[in-house]
Amino acid sequence: MKLLSKNKYFLMIIFTLINLTIFGQTPSVYYPEKTDWIDKDDSRYITGVKEKFKNQIEVFAWGEVFKSLAYDFLSSKVGWDDNLHIKQKFQNELDSLVNDYTVAVEWAGIEDKENVDKILQKFRSGRFQGDVSLGIIIYFSGTDNEIELIPEVVDEEQAIDLRYRAETINKLLNEFKKPVREMNLKAIAKAESRWKNYINNGFSQYPWESFINGYITSFDIQNPPGHQWVIFHHELGVELSTKKIKQMKAKEVLTIEMLGWIDYYGDYWENFWGFSGIVTLRDDVGIGIGGIIHFGPTFNLGLTWHDINDDDNFFNDNPFLMLSIDILSYMNLTIPKYDKQLNNLKSARSIVMLSK
Repeated sequence: MKLLSKNKYFLMIIFTLINLTIFGQTPSVYYPEKTDWIDKDDSRYITGVKEKFKNQIEVFAWGEVFKSLAYDFLSSKVGWDDNLHIKQKFQNELDSLVNDYTVAVEWAGIEDKENVDKILQKFRSGRFQGDVSLGIIIYFSGTDNEIELIPEVVDEEQAIDLRYRAETINKLLNEFKKPVREMNLKAIAKAESRWKNYINNGFSQYPWESFINGYITSFDIQNPPGHQWVIFHHELGVELSTKKIKQMKAKEVLTIEMLGWIDYYGDYWENFWGFSGIVTLRDDVGIGIGGIIHFGPTFNLGLTWHDINDDDNFFNDNPFLMLSIDILSYMNLTIPKYDKQLNNLKSARSIVMLSK
């Protein structure tokens, strides 16, 4: 019997496809992609329904809207006498929509725009979208209320009634979810700005630094690392003698930040500061040791000491004022692990936009 039932269903689909592709006798309402059956002045069309429930939508009384739509289908003017079981299936889903929404609101505590994301945790909002299989619209696929929109199941007038109501409810549900979509887009935009600032304007990292920071610092798709370690980081700089201002001379040096710390701040990770212990190398005196402070991406200021007298004492001479430039920041190097987060955000934004 099961095999016979499957064969019957398969033959029904084949017969419908033949009508659709060869004879052209099947009304357009059965075609998923066609819209010429729509009358925008029909009271079941989304424009009229939104106007009817304009006040409820404005005050976010969606429960009243869903209850009214479920009740309205009970008194449908379409002749359903020969297909009461199909009408009942659709009515079951409408009643389930009302009940599930009521339960979700009770669980969330309040029905308002700020609470939509919580309501959606307990509320299925995509049930009226309909699936398309082999060119046929199927509502509530895989459930006891499954409805195949084909002439052998529902006549043209019934099919139009179902499509109006299903598509209108689906658009209303998208309207209901709009605050969450807007909130998600804002969150994605904020996360993108943070990651762009971190990648493009943050303190640069050599490969060994990005490797180490990638494992010992925490980050996610919304938040880049809030800090990073500086490890054996090379920069170009100049040292200025502080012994006599009139005799102050600048000397270029290679600066190596042996170990340091960078901390990011601001809502968009737009600023950072940090400090490092450094070693400087120049061709006229021995190595220098000292510290440096970072003030954002362009300004690094520090003090260094050299053993000028070769007495094995670095700190019995005046220090040098040291300025350095993070040359690596001008090379536009990419870090795949961080670029991946930015790409994921772009994909997430596309998905949210397509959900309209």
